[in-house]
Amino acid sequence: YDKMHQDSLLKIIEDFLSHNTYVIQQFKLNCATPHQAANPGVEAAVRFKKVVKPLGSYQPFHACQHPVVEEKRNTIFDLYKCSLVEKNKVLELLREHIKTHMVVTSG
Repeated sequence: YDKMHQDSLLKIIEDFLSHNTYVIQQFKLNCATPHQAANPGVEAAVRFKKVVKPLGSYQPFHACQHPVVEEKRNTIFDLYKCSLVEKNKVLELLREHIKTHMVVTSG
């Protein structure tokens, strides 16, 4: 989206967000490659992931059918934060991200 006008992109996003309340689930993932799993002294990589869904699409993490669980192998999952956020807050966070994070390319 680095070549789109930022306000145009924000308008598209605003039109796309049709729900009033969203659930943000934040996960800590301890991921082990096959090499790390085979060598106990090698530490696994720690990554963080957020999943944002409309309140009506909320899936409890402990159900073991969460999309994050299905796409990862050799991983320890830790749901460390789950919060409800109103649409205007989601738009505010996206606006901040789009307006302040810039992609710089040469050429």
